[in-house]
Amino acid sequence: MKALGLTGPVTVIVGAAPGTEGPLATTLGRYAVALVPRTPDLPPGLRVGTAVAGEPAELPTALERAATAFRLVDRVDGPGASVVRYEALGAVAALAERFTPPEAAAVPEVQRLDQALRTHPWIIDTLQAALDQTSLRQAANTLHVHHSTLQERLAWLEARLDIALARPGGRQRAAVALVLWRIAHSEDPGPAE
Repeated sequence: MKALGLTGPVTVIVGAAPGTEGPLATTLGRYAVALVPRTPDLPPGLRVGTAVAGEPAELPTALERAATAFRLVDRVDGPGASVVRYEALGAVAALAERFTPPEAAAVPEVQRLDQALRTHPWIIDTLQAALDQTSLRQAANTLHVHHSTLQERLAWLEARLDIALARPGGRQRAAVALVLWRIAHSEDPGPAE
């Protein structure tokens, strides 16, 4: 990393090309990859996954981890994160590392989400907001809908997905289904690309 003018930890950033430009950025297939010192404050409007390499030998692993994180990003204007740090994923990283998009797409709850999305395009955003926010009012504000509209949407989702979102076990199932849905629909910049 010293040969590249970098000392200390380096953050590897993976996104859809065209992406980050600069002397330590390149395009690998459809994906943009950049190396930046330490943990940068990234500008708004990016859809990227990141991972930290503490030393040069860790760069290949950090690239794979940043690609894993990229599989879980939301769109820039979505209720989910458009910048995902691998180090913040915890156990969720294991799902993204072990499931390929076709394997995730074969999960019945993911298939039910896809089927429902055909006629109700608000499903993913609604689930994301309901899972991320501490109250229905906050989730409704995130979605720019009235809280009663959100309650109706959640009731509809519970009936169609057979998941009790008000119960802890149901919330866990919904969260895993949403992660698997993101993997199934990811741009999947795996290391083999």
